[in-house]
Amino acid sequence: MDTLRPREFDEIAALEQPSIVASMWRYRWLVALIVAIFIGLGVAFQAYVPSAFQATAEMVVEDPRASQLFNVGEMVTGGQNPQRYVADQVEILQSPRVAAQAEKLVTTWASTGSEALGEDWPGWLSDADIAGVSIPQDEFLSSLSISSSRDSNQIEVSFTADTATRARIGAIAIVEAYQDVRF
Repeated sequence: MDTLRPREFDEIAALEQPSIVASMWRYRWLVALIVAIFIGLGVAFQAYVPSAFQATAEMVVEDPRASQLFNVGEMVTGGQNPQRYVADQVEILQSPRVAAQAEKLVTTWASTGSEALGEDWPGWLSDADIAGVSIPQDEFLSSLSISSSRDSNQIEVSFTADTATRARIGAIAIVEAYQDVRF
């Protein structure tokens, strides 16, 4: 038998203890101030951090020495490790020579219209997209990201820019410049 406290007193005390909701309501202005500060920080972060767009072009490379198209009946021997060939192509894609060729392509596309280039005009590009676009060689080198897989001959070329159109033009210009330099 509990002689110190009657049972009704324990039930009333449990109801009067502060809960989390009651504490938040008691300090509602402090909670509102903290929420407002975090919302303000989020808006400020969004306003001051520049937006970036990334476009990715994928391509498959194959060692021409590994092809048996013209070597019918002959066994292709020796040569280079296929993984090494893909790694070499990645290095070529990252070279200043490819970046310079990409800059030249973008400058040519921007300075001449689709009518002037005729068959040499890329079908994926419109005159409105390329108007006024200029991507210098340094930007090609700094905004380029290239990755390859060990299991396949696939290479992913990614280009980051301030607009989606500029990122797409940069990624495809690198791939086309690589093809111009390689072949």
